[in-house]
Amino acid sequence: PETDLPPLVITSELLSSAKQLAPPTPKEAIQLLVSEYNLNEELAKELLFDENYALFMDIAKLLGKGSYLKTVAWMLVQLRKALKREGFQVENITKEQYVSLSQKIYEEKITKEGVEEVIKYLCNNPSLSVDEVMDKLGLKPLDMEAINAIIKKIIEENAKIVEEKGEKAFGIIMGKAMEMLRGRAQGKIVSELVRRNINEYLSAKKG
Repeated sequence: PETDLPPLVITSELLSSAKQLAPPTPKEAIQLLVSEYNLNEELAKELLFDENYALFMDIAKLLGKGSYLKTVAWMLVQLRKALKREGFQVENITKEQYVSLSQKIYEEKITKEGVEEVIKYLCNNPSLSVDEVMDKLGLKPLDMEAINAIIKKIIEENAKIVEEKGEKAFGIIMGKAMEMLRGRAQGKIVSELVRRNINEYLSAKKG
């Protein structure tokens, strides 16, 4: 042993510090992704062992935590793998394009369906920006007034169904609205407006 060095005393404080410096175990990392980043356990497991894990953490650090991260993780892992199986050249998508799409998801300027359409297009046209692809595909988000006007028109065109089924016509009207608004409006917003417009239509009929 080296005689010029003082003996190293292993204290409880030193052990505690060492534990804090140690990287989390896979189980701890998965629990963190579930509790802190809004992921379900299955998606958290897939992400942890995926090549895009570091990119996900960079995006979360850049944009902050929130429910949007579940869609970001889905895009980076599950959607990418599914499209690769279908033969899409997902390796053409750059980190910058993923970050740009994540920003759109965070700002609620693109739907989950819209994300898939954009990535498919980018696989074959990697030189384009996310904004350029959204323009080409007509995926620019509609404002509340435009969404509301479309829903009112759908209800008017299906007035007989609404009058016969009442509030139970929600599913039919919602389906038609999402088909028409695909990729351009968030489902939760469409759902709220469909329900409100059906109730207003029925109230007006009674009045």
